[in-house]
Amino acid sequence: MTSTATSPLVSLDDIRLAAKRGAVLVSQLMTYARTRVSVPEELGMHDVAADTVRRYRLSVPAGVRLSIEPATDRCHVRVDRASLALAIRNLLDNAVEAIRGDGVVVVETGCRTLTQPQVATNPDTRAGDYAFVTVRDTGVGMTPAVLAQAMEPFFTTKSFGRNHGMGLSSVYGFTTQAGGWVELASEEGKGTTVTLYVPRDVPVDASAATDAALAPSVPITASVLAVESEPRVLRL
Repeated sequence: MTSTATSPLVSLDDIRLAAKRGAVLVSQLMTYARTRVSVPEELGMHDVAADTVRRYRLSVPAGVRLSIEPATDRCHVRVDRASLALAIRNLLDNAVEAIRGDGVVVVETGCRTLTQPQVATNPDTRAGDYAFVTVRDTGVGMTPAVLAQAMEPFFTTKSFGRNHGMGLSSVYGFTTQAGGWVELASEEGKGTTVTLYVPRDVPVDASAATDAALAPSVPITASVLAVESEPRVLRL
């Protein structure tokens, strides 16, 4: 007689998915906690966004239209490529998750110069030259209560097993470490818009740099106090 009982088997796809989710979560935690080693390099904001969108299209569900606006201004930034790409991907994850059925997700990049009067009303902003990337969706939007907590670590409105509540908080962590900030606007039933501002990497005039290098050095005596609870970060 042949037994019809079968032993429970763990799917290799399940193992691969669990490992991928764990790796993403650890990377996000390390980014948020400032313990992940970053390698800043000169990058085109639009180039990174376009490449991320191109890769992400493979996982977009039917009914969701994902597009990126043509670049009118090509700004460069000096950040870690993996961290920037992960931040944009997290915004795409949130945008797609917010759409129930059919909807649109649009990505836009560009440059913006902010003056002191323009930033006076927002304590998170600073005057200067910035590159930005915006992700807009036509999803369900957020209530005022959810909007107030959206960037808190592990806060999520998603059901168990669907992504993690570290998306916006890790985006916030990366952007603030890069010297920028995040603008978040949402209205229930109308969608959400998230914009990351990162200081623009403006090329230094070669003659000015040479003059500065040849200037006589002035001895400076100073003390620096470093306060950090994490030993590895303190050593850095």
